[in-house]
Amino acid sequence: LFIAKVTEAVATSNVPSLTYAYYHANIKPKPTVSNSEGKTKWVCQICGYEYEGDELPDDFICPVCKHGKSDFVKVT
Repeated sequence: LFIAKVTEAVATSNVPSLTYAYYHANIKPKPTVSNSEGKTKWVCQICGYEYEGDELPDDFICPVCKHGKSDFVKVT
């Protein structure tokens, strides 16, 4: 814990901070609109990653956020 009185501040960069809003606007993968015919789509509730296939494997891990099958929902 530091206790101090700020007497001067200088901006060292004009690059925007990695805030929650910046992450969602620029980094988070955007969901795709199209769906391949005949395949079921599964969407990760955490990051929005989409998996296409009839069934989601029991040992499936999301390649983006590393969460398991329990965090995916079936899109109808």
